[in-house]
Amino acid sequence: VLTKFSFDQVKFAKSMIELVDTSEVARKVILSTTDLVRALGTSVCAIGVENVEQLNFLKDTGIDCVAGYQLARPISAEGLDMIFSLSGSKPPNQTD
Repeated sequence: VLTKFSFDQVKFAKSMIELVDTSEVARKVILSTTDLVRALGTSVCAIGVENVEQLNFLKDTGIDCVAGYQLARPISAEGLDMIFSLSGSKPPNQTD
């Protein structure tokens, strides 16, 4: 079935990431799925990372990107503009 679809990224949902703390089966599913997806040349992301244990596990699996409260709380567009302004950086899609 996977050969019939084109995709450039696979994301693990928060509901799956939450199980990392308590379920060996969930950890095995994430590891094996990550291996398969990467073998297909696709990136793997995890959404809903809420603690350092989850983050460390995901880093060890080689996942390409993560998002969640462990990394940063949600922020408004104005707040993000302020962060870029204070750091002297520009948002990725903005040029001089």
